[in-house]
Amino acid sequence: MQELDIIYIAGSGRSGSTILDRVLGTYPGTASFNEIYRLLHEGMAENNLCACGERFRACELWQKVVADVFPDPRDEERVRYLHNKYDHTRHVLRLLLFPYGKTYRRELDEYLHWLSKLYFALARESGVSVLIDSSKVPSRALLLSRIPGVRVHVVHLVRDLRAVSNAWMKEKYNPAVDDSLPTYSIARSVLFWYARQFMTELLRLRTSYTRVVYEEFVKRPNEVLQSVSDSIEPLKGAELPFEKDGSISLHSLHSMGGNPGRFLTGPTFLKLDKKWLKAMPASHRRLVGFLGFPLLWRYGHLGSNVHQDKDISGATS
Repeated sequence: MQELDIIYIAGSGRSGSTILDRVLGTYPGTASFNEIYRLLHEGMAENNLCACGERFRACELWQKVVADVFPDPRDEERVRYLHNKYDHTRHVLRLLLFPYGKTYRRELDEYLHWLSKLYFALARESGVSVLIDSSKVPSRALLLSRIPGVRVHVVHLVRDLRAVSNAWMKEKYNPAVDDSLPTYSIARSVLFWYARQFMTELLRLRTSYTRVVYEEFVKRPNEVLQSVSDSIEPLKGAELPFEKDGSISLHSLHSMGGNPGRFLTGPTFLKLDKKWLKAMPASHRRLVGFLGFPLLWRYGHLGSNVHQDKDISGATS
C-alpha cells in the first residue's frame, strides 16, 4: 500500500501558518501547498492566481492533479456538496463523537475517497512522500487521518489573540485576487480564535500532535523548529534549513490559498516586529486580553509586556 505523511498546520487564521508552512516545505522530500482546503473555491471555482504565478487553470501541476482527481468534470459539484456537509470546523465534534447513519457513512466514505485521490496525486506530481498542508481547519486533519496509508502529524500553531485580532482588522493586499483579504470585527475574531483552539486541541485524540507558539518560533526559530522536526518521524534527523546569517531560502511553490507571503521567494529573514502593540488601540487590546484570558494564560502569552509579531521579507541577494 502506498503511504503518505501529511504535516498539517492547524489553528486560527492570521497566526503565521504561511511562513511556518514555507519553512517546513524546505526540508528534503517535502512539498508545501499552503492551504489545500481552498482548492475547490479559490482554484476550481474562481481560477485565482497560483503562487507559481499562473492562473489555476493554466498551472501545469494543478491541471495534472485535476485530471487525476476529476476525470469527469461533473463530479466537481458532488464533491463541493460533500465538502460543505462534512469538512468544516463545526463538524469536528460529530466526526469525533457521534454514531453514523448509513447515509452519513456512505457519503463520508465517498468524500474520503476524493481526499485520498487529491493528496496522493499532489504527492505523486511533486515526487515526494511528505506534504505540508497549512489549511488550519481541524475537520480536514480528522478526515485525512481516516484515509488508509496516510499518517497525519498535526502542528497546532498558536498566536497571541491580541495580535490575531489586530491582524484581522487590518486590510492586507492579496495579489491572488488583486484585492484585500477579508477583515473581521473584534467579536468575530475572538470567537473564531477560541473555536479553532478548542477544536484543534481535540485532534490529539486521533493524530500525533505538537503545539508551536508563534512568538516563540519567531524568537528562537532554530530551537523550536528542531523540537518540531524531532516530534515528526519523517523529519527526524533532518538538517535545519536556516543559513548562518539566519536567513532561509524560499523556493517557488504551487498554492491556491494562504497569506500573500506564499508568493515570496529567495533568501528571507524572520523579523521580530511589535507594530501591532502601537497600532491596536489600548482599549481594544485590554478588551481582547480580557476576553481571551483563559487561553492566553494557557498558551503562555501573559506575564510579559513584550509580544512579538512576525514579518517576512523576500530580499534576494
